[in-house]
Amino acid sequence: MQSRLVASQRFQRNISTFARAIHRGIFDLRHASVILKYWGRFGPTFDDFVRLLMHDLRDEGNYGNQGELVATVLVETLQGVSTSFVLSFLPLNRSPSAVRLGPRSLPRLFRFFR
Repeated sequence: MQSRLVASQRFQRNISTFARAIHRGIFDLRHASVILKYWGRFGPTFDDFVRLLMHDLRDEGNYGNQGELVATVLVETLQGVSTSFVLSFLPLNRSPSAVRLGPRSLPRLFRFFR
């Protein structure tokens, strides 16, 4: 249990450093999609860092005339979320690189939404 707590603290420390670097402009805001796609998965502390980056994106879109950058980050984030969602339905013994999604596989995937 203690090793898990230590690992969680290390993870939070690394993520906070990366999020602050993006927030302060050391890294470009386009790298925020790496963190944004995991919102809601790692707990409230992680979500606070995501919120900080979302506010930065909002400010850039509204006041910084960077609408194209904001759109690019959001599209990359949605692509990452979609990929992780699709991969969550794969059997554990199957390699993600072996997946071939085609027109016939989509109805099987979306049967969960009916």
